[in-house]
Amino acid sequence: ILYRIVFHDTNGDGRLTDRDESALYISDLSGQNLHRVAPDSIVVRELVKSFRRGKLVFRVQLRPQDSSIPQKDWPEQVYTYDLRTGSQTELLPNEKVLDLARKILWGQ
Repeated sequence: ILYRIVFHDTNGDGRLTDRDESALYISDLSGQNLHRVAPDSIVVRELVKSFRRGKLVFRVQLRPQDSSIPQKDWPEQVYTYDLRTGSQTELLPNEKVLDLARKILWGQ
């Protein structure tokens, strides 16, 4: 089971909603063994169904160590998450291929 969980009111509206920053978690089918898909340094922006069985594909922003960098300038990447091994990998390390994937998957 896949979950998007909001822990903090990041947009300052006084409520926890889908407009706040969330974290992606996964569990087994009984709801047990809940664990986070990506570390704090990776902010999951969009999730798409994978064409490969047993994998998740998601677009992320990489949180920089320099907190003065505005969020719109954070670098983006596409990652896969293997449900069997619990590992995540960078799907498209080449920037030109990444731009093409953005256009195909998210119309950007």
